[in-house]
Amino acid sequence: MYAHPEEGRFDHTHGDEDYHPGEDPIDMYDVIYAIERGTSTTDGISHHEWITRICSGDEITTIMRYIVKHRHDYAFAEITNQIESAIEGWL
Repeated sequence: MYAHPEEGRFDHTHGDEDYHPGEDPIDMYDVIYAIERGTSTTDGISHHEWITRICSGDEITTIMRYIVKHRHDYAFAEITNQIESAIEGWL
């Protein structure tokens, strides 16, 4: 039985409601690299918008708690200094 490739799209049962024909899917690493470089992803969403999306949820709380918990680890030295500067700015 033949089924058109677009058949069943946007029916809220296949999990593909965000599919838009002709667009390349955004990969997690595209977002990470965009944030790192201060650019935007291939769909035109800026790094600032991605950061805003991350900060609007509870994920940022988990991330910050992890960073502060490991603040004495040398790998976290740069970000710990940035956090401390931000806290001092608020005090």
